[in-house]
Amino acid sequence: PVKDRALARAVAFGYGSVLEPGRYPVGVVYLEIPPEMVDVNVHPQKSEVRFADGRAVQDAVYRIIEQSIGPALSGQAVLSSSAANLQTSPPNPLSLKGEGGPEIVWSGTGELPVSALPYPVREGAPLSTSDQTLPPSVTFLAQLNRTFLLCEAEDALLVIDQHAAAERVTFDRLRRAFTNRAVAMQTLLVPELVDVEASAVSLVEEAQADILAMGMDLRPAGTSRVAVHAVPQILARGRPLELVTSLIAELARAGARGYSGAIDLALATLACHGSVRAGDAVSPAEAKELLAALSKIELGGYCPHGRPVVMRLSFRELEHRVGRR
Repeated sequence: PVKDRALARAVAFGYGSVLEPGRYPVGVVYLEIPPEMVDVNVHPQKSEVRFADGRAVQDAVYRIIEQSIGPALSGQAVLSSSAANLQTSPPNPLSLKGEGGPEIVWSGTGELPVSALPYPVREGAPLSTSDQTLPPSVTFLAQLNRTFLLCEAEDALLVIDQHAAAERVTFDRLRRAFTNRAVAMQTLLVPELVDVEASAVSLVEEAQADILAMGMDLRPAGTSRVAVHAVPQILARGRPLELVTSLIAELARAGARGYSGAIDLALATLACHGSVRAGDAVSPAEAKELLAALSKIELGGYCPHGRPVVMRLSFRELEHRVGRR
């Protein structure tokens, strides 16, 4: 095996904003490339290689992961949890068994039958599972602690993080509008001046086209200031100062990388500041509208930073916890 920082970055960017900040995918990438396209004599221990077209390799890895991660988290990647299904499948030496979990068996076709892949939970997390998407029929019951929406599904109670849910919906709308270059903007009556580093002014000048496509009209106003002339209409509830500083910080971290993951992270940051927050009162009508929008979104069970939106407590589990089973 070899280590390649550029490929590692391509893998991370492929996940886009799905991963929480500070978390990174772990695994091995297998590449099959014509020998003449690889130089293996760049490191005495053969732990590094050089590709004839490194950017093409990175882009290919990035595209494959980006196109695969959405369906995987939407429940198309599944685990085998039925002994009957395992018995009817031909024996296969490629099998894994997680500690305390069902056996994962490769079917030989890349398809694994039965239940949806659960989202990995942190140590000490509750037994309730996190759903990738909302069930088709959900009834809103109440807002809890001005932070969570309590809902009833056919076979479970759902606890929804109102900020994460609103952030997911806002991000989805903002990203689709950005892709179509159709982000509606709200012009400020008086441009707001924001003090920034000199390097940030240069960044605004360099990325002005992309920033404008995000619905932000930022213009340099001296060597250490930018003027905010307009913000995305969908983010009108956000403070221009927060939107600008967060956007510039995200783009600065992205550097010069040419991946859509950089834009995704910037859009996710904007969505975070322009969405309903914990502590905001949400009316029943607003909650129902939010749930309806969330149910139509792929990966609707996760905020754009990768945090679960929905926690599910089945009625069966509830009955067990109160001693009815």
